[in-house]
Amino acid sequence: MSIDSPKKPFSKRYGYRSKPKEIRVWEGAPENLRHFVLETASEMGYEPSAIRNLICSVVHVRPDPGNWSEYPNVRGEAQELVYGCDWFKF
Repeated sequence: MSIDSPKKPFSKRYGYRSKPKEIRVWEGAPENLRHFVLETASEMGYEPSAIRNLICSVVHVRPDPGNWSEYPNVRGEAQELVYGCDWFKF
């Protein structure tokens, strides 16, 4: 097949390539990813207390017994735990 073959994509026929993207985060869970996970769990129907219980079991902390209302207390606690934990625990 010649280089001018119309079966090849335009970019391959004319040698166009994008530059490799710079790796900006080597170790970490960006805040946007952490937010996405929390929001996705909520959209899937999980209550803040269920999300908090899961997070607490992963990061090995006790849920705050003083937080009993789902919104804003338990939800806020879950957010603090996710945004504050080490990337490898997330």
